[in-house]
This record gives sequence, structure tokens and C-alpha cells, in this order.
Amino acid sequence: MFKTEFIQGDVNELVFEHKYDVVVCHAFLLHVENPKEILQKMISCLVDRGRIICFEPHWISGMANYSLYGYDSSDVVQLGFLQKLFERDAHRSGKDGNIGIKVPVYLSQLGVKQIECRVSDKVNFLDPNSEFEKTNALFSSLKEDGFGADPGEQEQFISNLMNRGATYEEGQNEYRLESFLSKAFKNDTFLTYAANMKITTGVIER
Repeated sequence: MFKTEFIQGDVNELVFEHKYDVVVCHAFLLHVENPKEILQKMISCLVDRGRIICFEPHWISGMANYSLYGYDSSDVVQLGFLQKLFERDAHRSGKDGNIGIKVPVYLSQLGVKQIECRVSDKVNFLDPNSEFEKTNALFSSLKEDGFGADPGEQEQFISNLMNRGATYEEGQNEYRLESFLSKAFKNDTFLTYAANMKITTGVIER
């Protein structure tokens, strides 16, 4: 039994008085505008030889890891367009959905040693020949994450993408693809998907 304490607050303002053996973040750095500052704060909380562990996404590699049976990958995901869109979002907002692949560099620049980076080996398999409850739970989870979701009203969808730097034509193409996918992706189709979460770890040497 471990003694635990949960603290709610703004990580930029919280002051940590204790030093810890391990600090962990999970799908967090992609939501902040100052990831290196947050990493430095995590490092400052560690004892000598303490370990930092970061679980962070690399969106574009995740998008490349969908395979919907019966369809070409290019019918499902526009990698080139999405790569540019994610990069524009990061430049505009400072929040980077592809940060998982960059964390090893950031940690090295902050003086962390023995850095290793791995990829989550979990592959989700939507199997219509499996138990209905299991299949439906995965199907619902993927829909909630946005894969195969209804894109909604066309002009509003395109307008939202244009606000993120897309052209009108790019917005039209993406709307057509997502509309098609929302109809093609059903819980009786075969789908394999690897999220490709990056897991980076390193040791602090003071």
C-alpha cells in the first residue's frame, strides 16, 4: 500500500517542496505551450539518479497506423495534408500533438542522461468475429477519439480548417474523406490501429 496525495492546480504555479524518485507525465505535454519549461520543472523535482518518464503522442505516425480492411490507406487518411495541419497548429498555438518524437531531444538539451525512447506495442484490432461487447467497446472508443466520426455541416467544417491554415480546396477534400469514412467505418468492419505513443525515459545525474 502506497501513501498517495492528489493535488489539483496549475502546474506552472505549483511549487513542489519534496524530491521524488520518479516523475511521470502522460499525454500532457501536447496540451501546453511551454513543454521544455514543464520538463525542467519535472526534472527539478527529482533526486539524484531519479528517473523521468514521458508518455506522449506523435499524431502523424498514429494517423499512418490505421488500416481499414477493403480500402487503400489513402482513402482513409490524407497524411500530407494532416502533417501540414498539425505543424501549422503547433506553430500557431505552441501546443504540439507530435511532441512525443521530440521529447528525447528536449530531455538531452536539459541535461538528462541515459535517454531511451520506445513505442507502445499495443495494436487495437476491431474484429467483427469477436465478442460483440468487446468489438462495440473498441468501436465506440475509436469514434469518440474522432476516427470515422460525422464531420457535421460542410461549410462550418471547412471554415474551421481554414482558420487552422487550410485552403478551401484542402477543406473540401478533407470533408469528402471524413464523410466517406463516417459511412464506411462500422462495427462490422475489420480495422487495425496502432496509436504509436512514444515512451521516453532518462536519468538525472546531479
